[in-house]
Amino acid sequence: MNAIIKNKSNREWREILFEVIFEADTPAGKWFDIVLIISILLSVMTVMLDSVSSIQQHIGVHHISP
Repeated sequence: MNAIIKNKSNREWREILFEVIFEADTPAGKWFDIVLIISILLSVMTVMLDSVSSIQQHIGVHHISP
């Protein structure tokens, strides 16, 4: 584990970020994928629930006026 940390400290931040985002074979990459998928699903569910009129009436419709 120490060797991995030392190796990562010598690399540029862009290389580390690329590995985390585009290579899911690292633990950080897998966590990134999981968090991204959960965020997308929550976003889609929010939009779907917001479009149901009975839920809008129960919670209340909050529109921001221009």
